Amino acid sequence: MSILNLLIAGAIVVGVMWLFSRNRARKPTYKESPQASSTRESWDGQSSTSTSRAKKPPIPRGLQIYEARVSVAGLQYCKEAARKYLSGGNRTLEFEREPSNSGDANAIKVIGVTPVNRYCLGYVPAEVSEQIVGSQMFDVVRPRLEHTYESKDGFIDIIFQVLGPKERKQQYLDFLKAKSASYWQKKYYKFFGLSVPHGLTTGQAEQTIFEHRKKLELEDPTKLQRWDAFEEICNEIDDENFCAEFEIKKINHAMLMKALDSLESEGVPLREIASDIQILVDKVFELSPGMRR
Repeated sequence: MSILNLLIAGAIVVGVMWLFSRNRARKPTYKESPQASSTRESWDGQSSTSTSRAKKPPIPRGLQIYEARVSVAGLQYCKEAARKYLSGGNRTLEFEREPSNSGDANAIKVIGVTPVNRYCLGYVPAEVSEQIVGSQMFDVVRPRLEHTYESKDGFIDIIFQVLGPKERKQQYLDFLKAKSASYWQKKYYKFFGLSVPHGLTTGQAEQTIFEHRKKLELEDPTKLQRWDAFEEICNEIDDENFCAEFEIKKINHAMLMKALDSLESEGVPLREIASDIQILVDKVFELSPGMRR
């Protein structure tokens, strides 16, 4: 074998031995799974956004979900308690009536429970607590933790379900149907020129609106598109900051309809107004200069 061949063979052997020793010396690295990363919680407000799905216990026999996804109301005033609750293990929730609440006799507190502490996290949203108490279901419903969320800027959300007996769910639903028609149901009636019967209930309005929408979907879907735009306009002017931002007085229904009718007669569609609310404001000032603040 020539000297050149010997040198080449030696270089190959040395290279193989180097690679072998390098691989043996390299320590395996741990890469956190996306799931582990997404469920890691941080309470100093400095880390990335985190979400924690609660390990929900099975729904007890005989119960079912009455309300699927409900956020704790007033949680922004109980952040420290919420952070302590979420940092604990084996977390559950309980409901607690607060009949002495001067603002709402139906108030129901949401209590966070861990093996060592109880924390007041906030309240059941008013419309849900009214239905629970009004349907006389408080003693038989219970909360079930769905999941929790905290963003890096400190926003916290706690989502829960409301469970209740299967055989009494209709009782829970019937209470809502027997209530007076809602603000938006009445708005729908007025928008389409439907007569609002005295004592109209949510259930009655719900049925009428369902049948009316079904008819329009077949005969004139553009009218439903106008309603969708009208809803957006109403939400805009009902915003608590609207009057201050545009320096305008509160726009009542009569003035709103007068301005919208005028704009539509000029060829301005409701969709365009919904996209640029300044158009409405200018028209209101034109029709009624006294609306300026």
